[in-house]
Amino acid sequence: MNQLNMFQTYDSKLSKSERDKGLARTQSVNQNWLDLALIHLSRWNGKSEITGEDIRIEISQFVGEPQSANAWGALTRSAVIKGLLQDTGKVSLAKSVTSHARRLPIWKFIPKPCTASEYAKARG
Repeated sequence: MNQLNMFQTYDSKLSKSERDKGLARTQSVNQNWLDLALIHLSRWNGKSEITGEDIRIEISQFVGEPQSANAWGALTRSAVIKGLLQDTGKVSLAKSVTSHARRLPIWKFIPKPCTASEYAKARG
């Protein structure tokens, strides 16, 4: 599909498919970082309701930055799939100046500490 047609197409099924393709590309480039970030996140010891911004501050201190900024979204999506995060339906405003106070979902953290081998096994 060419880029012009993609921007003119409104199709939720296709939209989800394109999202999943992008996530898969991002995960393949950042897989080692994502594994380490998920392990660290699984051991979260902070507040029970968190935003992606909270996750980014914590993970970047201990795991560093990913190769692609898109990996932060892939991390959140992976954490939801693995049952570490649950959408509360609440939102908060971003504090980062470059985020321009955009709305951020608030996630409920569900403790599920795991080891590197457990995540590797779950990945297949």
